[in-house]
Parts: sequence; structure tokens; C-alpha cells
Amino acid sequence: MDFPVCPACGESVIDDDAEDCPFCGAPMKSKPGSKPAAKPAAAKPTAAKPTPAATGKAGSSASMSTTGKPGTATKPVAARGSTSSPADDFPFEAELPGAKTAIQAMPSPSKGRTLEVVCPMCETTGYVPPTAVGKDVKCANTKCMVPVFKAPAPTVEAPPPPPPKKSNLMLVGGITVAIMVIAGGAIVFLSSQPNGQKAGPKVLTDEDRELMQGMASKNAAVEPAVKNGNKPAVDSALPDDKTKTTDATPKTVEDFIAAAIKQLGDACLIGDRRQRSKPYCRQLAAEASVLVGDIKAANEHLSQLVVVGRTVPYYRIQPNLEKFWRAWSAGDKAATKTALDAALADAPKLQTVGRNQMEVAGRLAAALATADRVGEGLAILERHQSDALEGQLAARVQMASDGRIARLSKSAAVLPWTKPQAAATTGSLVNHGQLAAGLTWAQKQPEEETRVECLAIWAEGFAQNAKGAGAMPEIDEAVKTLSPALAARVWARAACGRFAAGDQQGATTALKTAQDLIASVPVPKEPEMPNTKGAISYKQPAAIPLVQAATAAAEIAYAHSLMPSHLTQAEEALELSLNFARGLAPALPAVTAKLDQAEQAGLAGLREKLKQELSLKSDDLASQNVSKYRKVLADMGEASHRRHQLQLNIMSRLAEVGLKTKVWSVVSNRSAETNASRRDDFLGSPLIGILLEAFQGGETEKSIQGALAGATPVWPEGAYVRQFLHQQNYADAAQYVSKLDSNSGLRDEVALMFATNLAAADKADATLGFISKLDDIVLREEAYRLSAALLTQRQRSDAVWKQVLALPQATEKSSLCLGLVVGLKAGPQPKELPEPSLVP
Repeated sequence: MDFPVCPACGESVIDDDAEDCPFCGAPMKSKPGSKPAAKPAAAKPTAAKPTPAATGKAGSSASMSTTGKPGTATKPVAARGSTSSPADDFPFEAELPGAKTAIQAMPSPSKGRTLEVVCPMCETTGYVPPTAVGKDVKCANTKCMVPVFKAPAPTVEAPPPPPPKKSNLMLVGGITVAIMVIAGGAIVFLSSQPNGQKAGPKVLTDEDRELMQGMASKNAAVEPAVKNGNKPAVDSALPDDKTKTTDATPKTVEDFIAAAIKQLGDACLIGDRRQRSKPYCRQLAAEASVLVGDIKAANEHLSQLVVVGRTVPYYRIQPNLEKFWRAWSAGDKAATKTALDAALADAPKLQTVGRNQMEVAGRLAAALATADRVGEGLAILERHQSDALEGQLAARVQMASDGRIARLSKSAAVLPWTKPQAAATTGSLVNHGQLAAGLTWAQKQPEEETRVECLAIWAEGFAQNAKGAGAMPEIDEAVKTLSPALAARVWARAACGRFAAGDQQGATTALKTAQDLIASVPVPKEPEMPNTKGAISYKQPAAIPLVQAATAAAEIAYAHSLMPSHLTQAEEALELSLNFARGLAPALPAVTAKLDQAEQAGLAGLREKLKQELSLKSDDLASQNVSKYRKVLADMGEASHRRHQLQLNIMSRLAEVGLKTKVWSVVSNRSAETNASRRDDFLGSPLIGILLEAFQGGETEKSIQGALAGATPVWPEGAYVRQFLHQQNYADAAQYVSKLDSNSGLRDEVALMFATNLAAADKADATLGFISKLDDIVLREEAYRLSAALLTQRQRSDAVWKQVLALPQATEKSSLCLGLVVGLKAGPQPKELPEPSLVP
């Protein structure tokens, strides 16, 4: 059965007699000659190429469509950090009477939606078409427990009685005098014009233009926030006529803190469309109050959060964790336990989707580990863990902002973690100075790989904080039960810690220990693709030891790359890492060819082939061997793909940190290999885009372009963004980022990497200009919070405050203010490992 289709939004409507669309409110019967509203087209970058000397489209295979265009955005999430839809928040909504045909109330009035209704359940105000009177409508609050109700008829009030008539003699006289004055002034003005000409249009001065540009910028900044490139956010940003943008900038640290705290408090009281989320404002205000030591104010905000945040009780976790750390530093055991228990009580209500919940869970686990409650911390992370890009990004954000303020970085590990949240918890403990708790947390991880990942982070932090340049027996003791490859990985990160501490000799000593350990691991022979008979008896090499050895050698190469005098050792370690990876299987081209042949032959063809080549006497024996043969090829195909991706990950990371020449040498030599079992074709991967950008303007770039033979390279996502930012074209940079895949975390990673790196480079205008143009208000809030803290640490509080006054949205103001307070109350800037700059 075909349902009627709304001519405006294209949605199917179940009710055949519906006059208005329950989704958008438009009339179901269009006027003659009208056309359905066209969906907005996805914006494309205006730049023709990502670098001056190379062309191509940005995006990796994971974020590109089959046409080569960047991945399009998806539907907005239902709550902060969540990927669930509003329907997921109330799964029984479809069972309510009229739920499917109810007219959706919108949070703000618009043309055709002028009837105000108030939900009897949650008292949320919404707007529906006047024709909805007496019909079922759905509450504008997506979290409402009983969202469907009848729209009441509007109350018609009697007009007020007319005011008593007064004598208008004085009014007439006044108007007459005014007309005479205006006329006389006009005559004098016209007579003063040269040659008796009439006054022409006013010529704009530079001051006028600046004023108009400022107004235009403000108007552009308050466009309705679009979440994930889809529909406007629930609370569109509108100009705040009451905001005094001429307020004097605070002068001292105390003035800035006082002004930020007041702004945070005021933002909590805004109840119109300038308020995306009162609970979120309360959370930030509570956090800031704890940071400045006003526990009474923090408790008041938390009390109000109970009232306005009934559907998001987990918003209380972060402020209570701030209370925990403050009490822990003061040695107040009673307050420490109270705060931690309060945070833990809200943990069961923490969502299990979205990136924010993983960050909160990791921070809570760090506090529990500090309080010697490791078991509870491990239990928390069992429900909030992801090894996908979203989980990796959550771990990096946590390590950059929990217990410290740092830019978003990739320097904590060469390869992705298997358990990012466990690793990030170790990072939080190190940042808070809890090295003993960090070691205990690492040693109690149930899986060996996770244990090593946590030990590596702990060892780096321990080495960075160790006094003197001597041996570190604590690390020796921590790795004594590990295999040589795993112990080498931990010592490589310890070398990074000594380097960050400014002890290059200590870093070299730690690297020597790591190299001696990895040298004891046998290097595998690169497998050859077996023939048909050999494939039947082929035994797949054990993958885990090879991956562990490849990872350790890659970490050693990274540590060497930090020191220019160690370039040769770094290149040798990279080659060793790739040799371990190649031991996993024959190269992908050889295995792919065999898989294609088997697919083309089919079952009958394979049976005859094996019967002949293996001299089998019966079809039954041939059929049994066909199954074995296909299983071997399938396992080999999986291993060869792993070999290919592992090498790509290692070279992509190390090409960014000074080993680009060695990486290109490997790519060019392996691509030209005639033996298919040894030929690794990386020319069609995003690695080529990284190399083209690294070698732009030189002879090597020409060599790479020649090897491509006219093929279009795959560019890394940051290439276009870097070019746009170099041109100070913040709008196009933000637009490009906003169209990247938001579900996987790619969009957020690129946005936060550039925002925090710009802020760390003290580029306030570029930072704030870029962030302000991002489509998603939730992403803007996070970027503002992190970047404001970094800018404030670099004495740019004035720029942050100026942005606070310029923004109309309460949540964005609050994010900037919390970042400002964090930056002013944080300790010295941490020592960080060098990375290639993302700043154009």
C-alpha cells in the first residue's frame, strides 16, 4: 500500500486524511504550481587542489564515497555525545495512542506554526499550526516520557477598554512646530550643496565599513546551528539584544575569573532560544565553581542540575570528579569518598553510545584507581570501550584535558590502541601525578596487550618525571615478566619520556635497552605464495607475536626520529618493523590473484583442478581438498590484508615525523617488485597524499607524480583544511570539515586537531574564526572549551573574552568561560613531544 507523501519534506504520512504533514507542518495538498522544497546540496570545497603543486580530492577510503566525494554528514544525535535517535530514548513511543499521526511541535515559532502549546507532562513550550487545535500533537521535548497530547484551543482575551479621550490640541501644536523645524533645516541643508545640487547618497567611511562588517559577522554567527549538516539544532541561535558587547575587557587574572564565573551563572538562567541546554550550562558552571574553590556554588549548580537535567543525570559525574580531585589534593578523605560515591552513583545512567560517555567513563576509572578501587574502574570500562576511531579520539581528548591542558596529539602511540579507554585512564593518572596508581592500574589489566599499552604510557610518564639521568630500575621491574618484544615497546616509550624531559642521553640509554631486546626476536622470512599442493598443507604464521614485534620496532623508530642525529637508526628500525609485518603472509597481489582464480573456477572447476594436480582418485577426496584449499586461501587473504594495513599504518605515521625519505624509498621499491609475493602496492593509498604534501615543490614530488602515471592521489583529510586556513578562509575550512563522516569520529578528529593546534600556536583569530564556522553546535562547544584553555595559557584571555561577548548562544559562551577558567587555574604548560605542525 502506498501512503500519501508530503510535497515539502517527502516523508510518507500514514493518515490518508491528514491536512498538514505531521513531520514538517506543511499542507499536504500543495497550491497549484508549487514545487516541493529542494534539499540543500552538500557544499564542496572551493579550492581546486590541496597543495600548490598537486591536485586531487581529499579523503581516505573510509570517508569517501564511490564518486570520490567526501562522506556526507548523517542525522543529528539525540543528546550530547550520543549517536542514538530521539526514538531510541523512548522506545515505547510508537505504542502511544496517536504517536504515529501526531503533529510534531517545534521549539520555536515559524510561518505556519503560530499556535503555542504547553506539554502537560514536562511543561515544554512548542509551536504547531493553528489547524492542530483538538488534534494529537507531539511534545517538542524529545526526552518527554508522555509526548502525545491534545492541542487545546487558544484562549481569546477580551480587548482592553479604549483609553479615555484627551484633548489633542497640544499634540497638534507640537507636530506643527516639528514640521516647521524640519522644513527649515532641509532648506538650509539643500542650499549648502555645491552648484545647487541635491544631497547625494552618503559616502561610507572606513569606520562605517568596519561597523557594517561587524554587524554582518554577528548576523552570520547567529545563523541557526546545523547539526551534522542536517536540520537546525533544537535551539537556534538568535541575537541577544540584552548582551552588552561594549563591556570593558577584564585586566587581571582575578577579574577574568570573576567575569567568567558571572557569565556562567547568567547563562544558566537563559530560557529562550539562545539556550541549547540548561543542564549542560549547569554542568560547566559547577565544574568552574569547583576549580575556583567555591564548593557552595558548585553544590547549588548540582542541585539545579537535578531539576533541569532529569534526563541527563550523568552530567553530574564530571563536576563531582572535579570535587574528588580537589579533595584528594587537600587530603580530605571524607570529601573525597563523598564526591567519588556521588559520581559513581550516576555511572549506571551513563549512555553507552557516543564519544563523550567514553571520556567520562575513563575519567571516572582514573579516580577509582586513585582511590584503590581498581576493580570498580575496570567494571566501568567494560561498558564504555571502543577500539574504533571514535574510541581512539575519546582517549586522546581525555589525555589532553584531564589533569592537564594540551593540544590534541598523536604522539602517545604509533599505532592505534586495542583498548583506548584503558590506555587513556593510565594517561589521566599520570597527568594527575598518580604514578603508583598508574602502575597498579596497568598491571591489573586482564589482557596482555592492554597491559603493555598501559605500561608504555606509564613508563613514558615515569621517565619524564624521574629525577636524574641514571637507570630506571622501576621500569626494569615492571617489564620483567614480558616477552622481549613487549618489553622493548615499553622501553621505547620510556625513551620518549626522557627526551621530553630534556635528557637526550637518558633517551639514548633507554633506546639501547629497547634495541637489545628487539634484536633477540627472530626476523621472519617473507612467505612466498605456495602452489596448489603447497597451499593444502600451508600453515599460517602466528600473527600476534609478529604484530607485537612490528609495533615495538615502530616505536623504537619513532623514538629515534625525535633526535636528528639518530636518523640512520630510525630508518633501520622502520625497515625492521616492516620485515616483521611482512612475515604475516605473502603480499596482497599474489593472494588476490589466487583468490580470483578460485572464484572464477567455481566448485566444479576447483574439484577437477585439485583431482588432477594432487592425483586424487575420487571426487569425494577432491571435494574434501577443495574445502581445505578454499579455507587456506581465505585465511591467507585475511592475513595479507592485515600485512598491507599494518605497513600502511606504520609508514603513514612515521612519514609525518621525519622518515618521509625512507618511506618513499620503500613505497617505490616495493611497487616495482616483479615477484607478486613481495609486491606491496601503496600508490593508491592515502599514504601517497601524505608524501606528496611532505615533498611538495621538490624533485621527489615529481617522482611520486610520475609513479602515479596520471592517477588521482588520495589526499589526507587535513590537506584541504590546511590550504583553506593558509588563505584565512575559515568558512570553507569549517565547511569542508563539517561534511566529513561524523559517525566514525573523523569529522571531530580533524576539527579538534586543527582547533587545538592553532590555539597551541597562539593563533587566536584563526582558532576562533575556524571554530565559529563549524556546523555542529556540540562540536563547536567542545572545540571552544579545549582551545580557550590553550589560548588562555598563552596569555590570550582577551581574545577569548571578546568571543564570549560576541556569541549569542548560552552553551557556547559557557564553554569558552570554562576553558578560560581552566586555562587560568591550570599549572605550567606540559612538555610535549614534537610533532609535524598542522598550522599552515
